[in-house]
Amino acid sequence: MMDYHFPELSYLTLRVLLKAKEAATLPPIKGSMLRGAFGHALRQTVCAARVATECRTCLLKSACVYTRIFETLIQGVPPPLLRGLPTSPRPFIIDVAEERTDFAAGETIAFRITLIGNAIEFYPYVIYSLVRMAENGLSSRRHRFSVAQVDALTAVELDGSETWRQIYRETEQTLATDAAPLFLQNDGKYAGPLSLLFLTPTRLKINNDLVISFTFHQLVFKMIRRVLEMAYFYQTDAPVDWQFQALLQAADEIEILERNLQWVDWHRYSNRQKTDMKLGGFTGKLTIDGNLAPFSHLLRLSRLLHVGKGATFGLGKMEMEIDDNYSKMKG
Repeated sequence: MMDYHFPELSYLTLRVLLKAKEAATLPPIKGSMLRGAFGHALRQTVCAARVATECRTCLLKSACVYTRIFETLIQGVPPPLLRGLPTSPRPFIIDVAEERTDFAAGETIAFRITLIGNAIEFYPYVIYSLVRMAENGLSSRRHRFSVAQVDALTAVELDGSETWRQIYRETEQTLATDAAPLFLQNDGKYAGPLSLLFLTPTRLKINNDLVISFTFHQLVFKMIRRVLEMAYFYQTDAPVDWQFQALLQAADEIEILERNLQWVDWHRYSNRQKTDMKLGGFTGKLTIDGNLAPFSHLLRLSRLLHVGKGATFGLGKMEMEIDDNYSKMKG
């Protein structure tokens, strides 16, 4: 168990600043809206078939930037753990914290988009498509925005502080072409008690049911699967160790000290299905204790990749914090 190594995942996080060109009203949870608008603009930008052909039947599907990022079709036979998936997970995560809904002309909204593995090489297409997305307009009312600035994350310190570099500015209309990927470092081991904070609705499906009550073993399995999926499909130079059973056994020894989770329902409009969809997930705090050292890197990876379904548009965002209250009780 102690010898299990997760594959190294490269990532590039872009911080995008949108500026309203007119008064705009946006939904409080904006990740789904941004994902759909980004996907539409990306396909407009790169589709050689002029969006008239189904991606699955297109002769260019294996070489297309759109299918590599947004309509990720599985080629060949995946390993047993991943069989049955219609598509591979998308190699990006949109993270937008702003819940404000009303924006005056000239006001800004920031969000992040993180590209994983071999999707990083397409970041110029991503930025160009985001510019086009803003020009097309956001929400069903097509409120017009512009991309005022894009910064790339260049370093993350142990204390969580971040360093950014500007790579695009609207006033200059130029794009730096040397944004470098980062690798998540396996720095230090967590010691319990530790609180997992689920900041956006988290959708864990177990036995085909969405759950709010689960074991740490079940949570760890979902985390492991997401990490290995992303590595297998997008970090092809990193070997994947599928023998993680001992890690799951160790998860059975972790105690859940506190489960303070609440179920949150929200709605989004699906352009693809042309209907309103009701989605739900849990938020809140899960405090755990035990030998957490073997899970430290997995928890950091899950903070980067999010947890559960809907991660591409910001669901399942998780942070960790040392729980001083329990630590004092334990001491």
